[in-house]
Amino acid sequence: MAFHVEVSPRAFNDLDEIARYIKQQSSFEQAEEWFNGIIAVLRTLEDMPSRCRVTVGDKVKFACVDGPEFDAHKVDFEELTRRTRAYLDQERQTREAHACQIGLGN
Repeated sequence: MAFHVEVSPRAFNDLDEIARYIKQQSSFEQAEEWFNGIIAVLRTLEDMPSRCRVTVGDKVKFACVDGPEFDAHKVDFEELTRRTRAYLDQERQTREAHACQIGLGN
């Protein structure tokens, strides 16, 4: 692990509130799946902090900082697709290893 990613209490509360909404509108399972997916993506940032990198024209941008809106005609979608697919295994492993901690109850 190269970096430490912290979720602030406010951000965690926001995630919890969104998960509760999903539970109300759908199901506990849907809320848990969504929440675990978010946590999995956050955890991959510890080892792959530049995963949100995208080339727009001749400039490197970070979708998580500079985006999410870019001129689609200038985005290098081939590179973006390769980068997105490169981390699927790590995301799956993290998602499978994660235990839900949002306290939604069953």
